[in-house]
Amino acid sequence: MTATTTSLHQIAPTDQAGLILTPLLEQAIATNSVVSTTHTTAGTSFRIPIVVEDAIASWTNEGEEILPSDVALDELEVTPRKVAGLIPVSRELAEDSSPDAATIIGTSLSRALIHQMDAAFLGALAAPAPQGLSSLTTPELSTDLSNLDALLEAKATIGIAGGSASVILSHPNDALKLAQLKDADGSNRALVADVSTVASLPVIQTRHATEGELWIIDRGAVHVVLREDVTVTSSTDVYFSSDRVAVRATARIDFGFPYPDRLVKVTISAA
Repeated sequence: MTATTTSLHQIAPTDQAGLILTPLLEQAIATNSVVSTTHTTAGTSFRIPIVVEDAIASWTNEGEEILPSDVALDELEVTPRKVAGLIPVSRELAEDSSPDAATIIGTSLSRALIHQMDAAFLGALAAPAPQGLSSLTTPELSTDLSNLDALLEAKATIGIAGGSASVILSHPNDALKLAQLKDADGSNRALVADVSTVASLPVIQTRHATEGELWIIDRGAVHVVLREDVTVTSSTDVYFSSDRVAVRATARIDFGFPYPDRLVKVTISAA
């Protein structure tokens, strides 16, 4: 591949991070701080420690020996998978040296990568995409959404498993159903005053969630790993006949779910 000498080709690695990596970290659902613990790595894989059994503490008299105990540990290895976007742009835009031109192109590419990242995170896409929430075996509850009992039960389920619920992920249509709940039969008063918070948990709406399913998540049970080597490159070869420039962005991402029993799917059934 022959790279151009346009301003796009001259984007420094630090600027590439600003164009692509920063939006992935700041705008994706998967990397939201209430959804997951996010890591960046320079390595080809990343190991997440799993506490299988905690250490044991005991009450001890002053001066007595403290009994030792072992911590049972395991680890989950994740290997970031490549996600890539390729767009054609006019030569005029590619050679524009203004910061706005690079921002426009970077924004388009980062949106494309974020779309794929969140679709994989909430779904069960075929390889080579990483496996997401819908591919896991997790606790499941069902509700007709006439009340919030199932969400409270989901919080309790996570607590019993040793976690703490941090967020609800919802399709916008399911968030609408929550907003339309009334506090009593025949009442016009909403049960939920502000659908951005339900059952004391923040609600994040995303079109990548499956309609009819709510996910109640413990952020400590979700890890997102991104490789630091995000790249943005350009070439005139692909679109030579139309005098356009191909701009390609690549990133590598994977998800780790060390405690799937702290992730609860609530299925909404017909009332």
